[in-house]
Amino acid sequence: MKRTEARCLVMIVVSLFLLIGATGCSDSTDPVPQPEPRAEVTFQTESLVTSFLGVPFKGAIAHVANIGDADAYYPIGCGYTVTFTVTNDQGELLLMRNPTLVPVCPPGFFTLAPGELIDASVLLTSAWNDDGTSYDIPPGQYTIGAYFRYYLGEDEDPIDLSQVVTVVLEP
Repeated sequence: MKRTEARCLVMIVVSLFLLIGATGCSDSTDPVPQPEPRAEVTFQTESLVTSFLGVPFKGAIAHVANIGDADAYYPIGCGYTVTFTVTNDQGELLLMRNPTLVPVCPPGFFTLAPGELIDASVLLTSAWNDDGTSYDIPPGQYTIGAYFRYYLGEDEDPIDLSQVVTVVLEP
């Protein structure tokens, strides 16, 4: 092997060694990227049968849970974390609050922290007429819709969750 060829071979070997060494080791202390914390809210609605002083009641209960690792935010509203609608078997909406009372609802949000659970329920005992008089809900089949709105942050779009259950009131 000639001297020039030997020098070229040495330069190639040294270049490869430097190239391999430069890519194999790093003095970087950059942290390993971690996934962004996210709120993950579950929502489950089921029929509810309960009693008070021996009198049975039927309705629905909704469970809201943040199973994520970041906060979620929901509107304060008028104290109703979960909104319920009730319709009879003819599709008519029952008023579950007195329509003549206009509540003053503060603006703002509550925090649903990771691991936090909220339960809300509605009982099918009485409903309201448009004039503010109440009446006992008659026997029949009722559809209860449960709705929960939350946000992941101040500038985020709302996330709406809903579920429906059917409850039969016996005579």
